[in-house]
Amino acid sequence: MADYEMHRYELLPAFTFHGNKVRAITYLPDFVGKDFIIECKGFPNDAFPLKEKLFKRLLVDISPNCMYYVVHTQKEVNTLVEQLKQKFYG
Repeated sequence: MADYEMHRYELLPAFTFHGNKVRAITYLPDFVGKDFIIECKGFPNDAFPLKEKLFKRLLVDISPNCMYYVVHTQKEVNTLVEQLKQKFYG
């Protein structure tokens, strides 16, 4: 079972620079399960590659054994769902 858009990760905390507040950078993956995270990304925006890199770095620290998947098409979603069903339910 996976939660849909319920886990927001802070990639860079908010801070103040010369008296100006700078907002935190956060990442909200689409699905978070016990040992996996799935991002469904049809057409990534310009910010996604940097956020993805920061998120992978965070995963190294907080959950190094967690699998992270990015799918772009319905076919990739269907294939991943079948792989996860086999892995977790045999």
